[in-house]
Amino acid sequence: MFMQRISQLVFSCICVKRQLQTWCNTQFLRSVFKHIGAGSKIDPSVYYEDPQKIWVGEGCEVRRGVILIGRSGRPIGIEMAKGVHIHQYAYLNAFGGFIKLGEGVRIGHHSVIGGQGGVTFGDFSGVSGLSYVIAANHGYAELDKPIVLQTESKKGINIGRNVWGCAGTIITDGVTIGDNAIIGAGAVVRRDVPSKAVVIGNPAEIAFIQQ
Repeated sequence: MFMQRISQLVFSCICVKRQLQTWCNTQFLRSVFKHIGAGSKIDPSVYYEDPQKIWVGEGCEVRRGVILIGRSGRPIGIEMAKGVHIHQYAYLNAFGGFIKLGEGVRIGHHSVIGGQGGVTFGDFSGVSGLSYVIAANHGYAELDKPIVLQTESKKGINIGRNVWGCAGTIITDGVTIGDNAIIGAGAVVRRDVPSKAVVIGNPAEIAFIQQ
């Protein structure tokens, strides 16, 4: 019983230390990022580049191991509205374009968001862990030229309000997803998805429309 209490005390001290480190890191980043709103928390382990192009709203949480790269030709490369949560080890790179996350958006652990042609998440939308949302595609029409040297398409991705992508969702360039849609686990979305649709599979097809 004594050792258990000691263990609990040590754990509590570690938690307090972690919270203090996060608070201190967030205060420091206020002088580095474009903006950080009140009540936001950015873990000390977060890696960032071009922080002057990263805008964080109120009450956001950026957790352990997240990578944020704001490189963009725009004034803001990564923008998070109020209450956005970026879970552990997610990777967000504006890639010269932009990533815009609406209020309450959730990005799951180890997910990758590439903003080459622009990615927009509407309010209260998100993707679960291990998902990919990439607003670019390699060209492949020139058979005598390596694919990696061919011109990329960058049409952009527009995700509506209250859209949820289950674990392992892949959303490709040029796709628009309507409000209240649901993307099934492991689905590969290559075409537009209408509002209230539930899509599954590879390539994703409409399973049914919610009433």
